Order: sequence, then structure tokens, then C-alpha cells
Amino acid sequence: MASSSLPRIPAIPRVRSVRRQRVWFLIALITGVASLTGVMLVLGQALAERFATQVQADLEWRALRGASELAKTAELDTALILEALDAYAASPDVEAIAVEVGDKIVASHETLAALAPVFAAPHGTLVRGDGYVA
Repeated sequence: MASSSLPRIPAIPRVRSVRRQRVWFLIALITGVASLTGVMLVLGQALAERFATQVQADLEWRALRGASELAKTAELDTALILEALDAYAASPDVEAIAVEVGDKIVASHETLAALAPVFAAPHGTLVRGDGYVA
């Protein structure tokens, strides 16, 4: 009974300091942001690998077929060509415009120099003449 005669000391609750709580919060925050960043990088890389070939194929298709579609539209609608010429003719960098369908010039703007070298050049190449690049 000697032990029951001793006064009982209440348990002291463990109190975490504010500084320790801030450190743990900062560690959790940094871990969360780093994890989210890693997940986003992995998902972004996976999407880029998945769609890169499709995007490249789409861009190649547009480059190869865009001019031919415009040329076919131009064959059918001369008014469309004249409307497009007005937009380009307003630019101070444009000296002259000529649109050829087959062997016939269907629309032009300003004076036309020797056009034979321009239209004889392979498609997609630059032709340099006296004072112009076409």
C-alpha cells in the first residue's frame, strides 16, 4: 500500500512546437509539389510520344496538299483569286503578283517583268531576278 500513498503526477501532454509543425508542413508541401511535377512530366512525355507522329503527319499533309487545293480552287473561281490579290497588293513589300493556271495568267497586279523564269522553276524554290525574289 505504500504505492497508493504517493501523490499521483498527471501526465504532461506532448506539445509540438510551431517551428516543428512548420518544418513538417514544408516537407509535406515540397514532397507533394515534387510528386505532382514528376507525374505531369511523365504524362506530358507520354502524350508527346503518342501524338508526335500524328501531328507530324498532319503538318506534312497540310504542306503537301494545301497549295494543290488552293490551285484547284483557283481554277474554279477566278473571283476568289482577285479577292486574295487585293489583300496581298496592299502590302508595301509586294511589287507584282501573277497567278498562272495552266499556261494562262488569270490575274495580275502591277507591272510584270519576265515571268518565264518564275513559272518555269520547280515548285517550292526561290527564283532570284534583277531586283526581285519570287
